[in-house]
Amino acid sequence: MNLNQHTTYFGDYPPIDLSTEELKKVVLKQFTKDASSFNFSSFTNYSVLSHLKMNNIGLVIPPNTTYQGGLDTKDCSRVREIIWDLIIERYLTVGSHGQDSWPNFSITERGRAYFNELNAQTT
Repeated sequence: MNLNQHTTYFGDYPPIDLSTEELKKVVLKQFTKDASSFNFSSFTNYSVLSHLKMNNIGLVIPPNTTYQGGLDTKDCSRVREIIWDLIIERYLTVGSHGQDSWPNFSITERGRAYFNELNAQTT
């Protein structure tokens, strides 16, 4: 058996091992003072997934293994539910910079104040 063998999966990452509340905290951290508008696919596959990988949380990846896909489909659904809760609370709105529909969304003025206060508390 070759211990240095590397495996690459060209599909999505395995499901994340975080509760909904823990995942919500990860999602909320993505709304910084410099962020204003988002595309859902980019948000899940770059912002959220990158944060999980960089901080080594929520993902159980075997050694010498690489995944080429994005966030697991069920985890994308979980993130979408969190986003919609933030839309209902008027911290986010559907649409952004000339794109007036989903899957684009942006931070509202109310949201900017909320996220700025939230980020100030966690730093």
